[in-house]
Amino acid sequence: MKTKAFLSFDGDRIHQVWSSCARRLCGSFLAAIVFSSSPAKAARSPEADSVVSLGGLTQAAQVTRDVNGIAHLRAGNTHDLYFLQGYVHAQDRLFQMDVLRRLGSGTLAELLGEGALPTDVQLRTIGLRRAAERSLPALSVSSQAAVAAYAEGVNAWAAANPLPPEYGALELTQFQPWTALDTVTVAKLIAFNRSFDVDIDPTITFLTYQQAGQALGFDGAALYLEDLFRSAPFDPASTVPGRRRMTARSPPPDTVPADTGSPLRLPRFCLPQCQRYADGIFAR
Repeated sequence: MKTKAFLSFDGDRIHQVWSSCARRLCGSFLAAIVFSSSPAKAARSPEADSVVSLGGLTQAAQVTRDVNGIAHLRAGNTHDLYFLQGYVHAQDRLFQMDVLRRLGSGTLAELLGEGALPTDVQLRTIGLRRAAERSLPALSVSSQAAVAAYAEGVNAWAAANPLPPEYGALELTQFQPWTALDTVTVAKLIAFNRSFDVDIDPTITFLTYQQAGQALGFDGAALYLEDLFRSAPFDPASTVPGRRRMTARSPPPDTVPADTGSPLRLPRFCLPQCQRYADGIFAR
């Protein structure tokens, strides 16, 4: 399992702040794989459209699993859509979700034991959950309704199904109900983590590849850029019903040519956003 690195408070180096709890976590995963009575499948067979009727839904809805096990949801309203999103997330990755909310909250030791205490101390000091507590009431009404419906879906699956095998490996028998605050906390954790991934981690890895290439006689930069961190070309595919594939000869409707004279086309809604961005820069 890959463990994430967080900045030390002195800012001089990056260190692993939860290596011991990660080892225990890896051990629990291994035990779960060995002792689980129903081994997980690498990929699911495509399932026909299944109409679901759950207590938390206001209307009948539909869940379809493709050959890769990806759930495609259809619902008659946004509440039911976010409810199903929480339901299938819990179905696929409840233990991972539990680890992430506890990591962001500084309560991971409650799940994994004293090995996670150093991580909990640091994350409580940083205060991601306290920030989430301030952000949640500031969300729009629709956003608050969405995270609440999502939590309902998570808890609906957890209440109706056995806990994933990782809990048995840790000798845990109960799942603390998911809350809207948990969702916002995980969002804060992801943003916090990505703030390092965007710059620091890739830069260090790139320089390491370069140095290794110089020492061992291979092109480390090419290996990094073409293999480890390869950028795929843009894929215009859309899963939204009714949307069509856009091509260079078929510009999207409601667009205007860019001022550069190039064939680039800009959606009209981008123009006022660009203007507000420019105004904000020049106002400083």
